[in-house]
Amino acid sequence: MASPREGIRASSHRGTRSKPSWLISGRYVGVFRFVLVRDALAERLKRLVERPALLAEVVVGIPEFAGGDDEIDHVLREFGATSWREKQLGGHLYGLTLANNAVDATNDIDIAAGEVASTESDPVLMVLASAFTKRLDAAWAVGANQGGLDTGSVGNNIYYVWLIQRSDTGVVDALFSLSKTSPTMPANYDRKALIGSFARVSATNNVPRSYSQREVTPWVAYTPTVAGLGTPTQVLVYSRRNGPDLEVRGQLTSGISTVTTLSISLGVEGVNGGLTVSSVFNGRYLAGTAIRSAVGAESYTVLATDGQTALNFGVQSSGRSGTTAVSGSTILTSGDVLLFNASVPIQGWN
Repeated sequence: MASPREGIRASSHRGTRSKPSWLISGRYVGVFRFVLVRDALAERLKRLVERPALLAEVVVGIPEFAGGDDEIDHVLREFGATSWREKQLGGHLYGLTLANNAVDATNDIDIAAGEVASTESDPVLMVLASAFTKRLDAAWAVGANQGGLDTGSVGNNIYYVWLIQRSDTGVVDALFSLSKTSPTMPANYDRKALIGSFARVSATNNVPRSYSQREVTPWVAYTPTVAGLGTPTQVLVYSRRNGPDLEVRGQLTSGISTVTTLSISLGVEGVNGGLTVSSVFNGRYLAGTAIRSAVGAESYTVLATDGQTALNFGVQSSGRSGTTAVSGSTILTSGDVLLFNASVPIQGWN
């Protein structure tokens, strides 16, 4: 099969309502789909093929070389889209990797150059042309090496990193927030996209991760909130991020168990809480398995439910369904040891 570049041939820019003359065909190149075009759009297409990019960049240029809305409509029909921006821009993220600053690793975050689609219903591609640094320990101010905190004062918590932009001037900046859905935006900044997160533990930033960085984070212990087991002892729970999922492994010894539903809260990078189960699986599902130290014929399930912030547990036996969350006293008595593992998709992680 000819390459996209080999398929480009010179001809007139004049088109018809059925198919404009600049359009050759739609074709997949890797994971990206492109429109093969003629003449003046060829150079734009070459740039797209040479780096990760969007069909939107081709479509944006169409009015300069073609007849107008009819030809754009043709492209929309070709790709089965009703909005090319939503279809092609939505969810796009390239670069914008995060790292602790070498000079002040305690407070400063370096953000690499890159681009991301804004989260509005009509997305816009926001481009950070060069790397810059923002400070977590200072209130937000525009520009590199300035404060990045949206509101309040810095503390031990999970922080979310947003790329933001002013639509009136095009200025792009970054923002740190405790919110993964609704950061407090600076005046006149009306575009945003979530690009990463990090945990701050013992007044120091852990290694941040951009959502374009799919590396697995190290296992780190955290102290969860446990319900249904009285005051458990010998609690040892570890978690890590693996792409869009939180992986949890742990064990504990039950206190005096109660009829309260057994639950163990989620946490990451040493911080308990601040995480919510994603709705990707729409409802309750099997997240993992558990065993206990006492002898028995039953098996135990670890359950996750979208919108919740903790794991629940079930019992599978001849008379009980493992899909129902049960109380602590249903599974354990005082002194029993519970071991469990789970993998849970988290809202805002991708």
